[in-house]
Amino acid sequence: MTVEDWKAKYEVLSAENDKLRVLLATSNANCAFCGLPAAEMAKCASGFPGCSRADDMLLCVHPTRQDLLDEVKRLREESERSRSTVEWHAEGGTTKNGLYLWAGPVVNGFASLVQRGRRRLHLDWHPTLEAARSAAIAWVDQQEERDV
Repeated sequence: MTVEDWKAKYEVLSAENDKLRVLLATSNANCAFCGLPAAEMAKCASGFPGCSRADDMLLCVHPTRQDLLDEVKRLREESERSRSTVEWHAEGGTTKNGLYLWAGPVVNGFASLVQRGRRRLHLDWHPTLEAARSAAIAWVDQQEERDV
């Protein structure tokens, strides 16, 4: 690994550590430093905000509106990239996350279908093949988001 790789890894781990410290400090768990319950922080022998728990609480960064907009943009771009990587086979089908997706011609349009084994989970009509494919992928993505 290069120095840049180590620096990048350090930044990721440092940010994750800060998040974990904030979560622990703002939780209802006893203080990791003095052992007092969260409800009794003011009784800390180190004083409050002199306690290290208070320092950990101050690591909490509140995102700005622009931070949130940037994150939404990043997630949309990531979603578009994942959709474009789905390869449709000649017979109109593909798989994603263990599900079979199919998009193909039906009377007066195109259908999108998602199934697990023989169980149909989604079936809908669309005016174009691309719309049918996009709908099948979007349905799977929506289910993933709901499950998280």
